[in-house]
Amino acid sequence: MFKPLLATACVLVGSWNPAHSVESLRASEFTLICNDNPASLVFAVLESKSGSFMGFDKNGRVSYAASMTDTPRIVGTWESIIDTPHVSIISKQGVRTNILNLYTQKCDEKYSF
Repeated sequence: MFKPLLATACVLVGSWNPAHSVESLRASEFTLICNDNPASLVFAVLESKSGSFMGFDKNGRVSYAASMTDTPRIVGTWESIIDTPHVSIISKQGVRTNILNLYTQKCDEKYSF
């Protein structure tokens, strides 16, 4: 079984393809790292227990890094799901993954980067 963020990353980079389904992951399964620097493009990062990272930027892009030393690459876009605390990620291949309750998740860590 895939670890949650790893499964999402596989969907985003196209190495895993659920047949016409939308995977939903809970934000509480990740460490939410918030950026306190309002001038920065990246405002939030989700870290999995396996140490992979998914970053969200103000331009609606999602990037992924397999580890802290890996260079992040853009793998898709994100958008708010109207009237919910959820976010939807759409890979470059068009596969959708929802992160549930991301807007209600409190920051586990805060940095300026």
